[in-house]
Amino acid sequence: MAKYIINVDSIRDERSAGSRAYNIKCLKRWHACIPMTLVCKHSAFKDYQTSKANILKKISTELDPLISSVAKYVVHPSIYPETAAQPSIMQQFVSYLDVPSSEDITDTISKIWEIGEKARLNNTHHQKKDNHQYPKIGIVIQQMITPRISGVVFTRNPVTGFDETIVEVFQGKGIYAAQREMAPTRWVYKWGEFIESPILY
Repeated sequence: MAKYIINVDSIRDERSAGSRAYNIKCLKRWHACIPMTLVCKHSAFKDYQTSKANILKKISTELDPLISSVAKYVVHPSIYPETAAQPSIMQQFVSYLDVPSSEDITDTISKIWEIGEKARLNNTHHQKKDNHQYPKIGIVIQQMITPRISGVVFTRNPVTGFDETIVEVFQGKGIYAAQREMAPTRWVYKWGEFIESPILY
């Protein structure tokens, strides 16, 4: 059986591990400085739907020699295509910070995939029964760093689904911003210009 966990450099395209994973590969190719990054392929999510316990055990086994006992990790969903799930489902896909071990990473992957299962079942009722319309859920696993500034970019509005780019920036890890306890600095780009931007002093 092929490996589910691969280095980000080994991704072929968005279909194999999602848009986020492929974009990170492109950043690395352009010599951007990124943390150590592993990817769990979409094929693992597909197999998970029929054999949950066995797939999670295989993933944990593959992660064990790759995960440092003294580091912590961030676990991101990596979805393709990002328009496959309803906006209400997309909002539930969040990144998990400070995940400490291969066992905890595996549990976190399972949480993300359960949301993916909900999206898949939801699409069965709302769209044609075409496997290409179901969201493909890859996973990005990155070693945590201690940031002074964090941010997130949405290439499509996660609430409305509108075709606009949203950039949100906040100090530190941004945990409080993610929980809506702190308002981020925000830009919205649409129609070739910024239609919303902060007043910077």
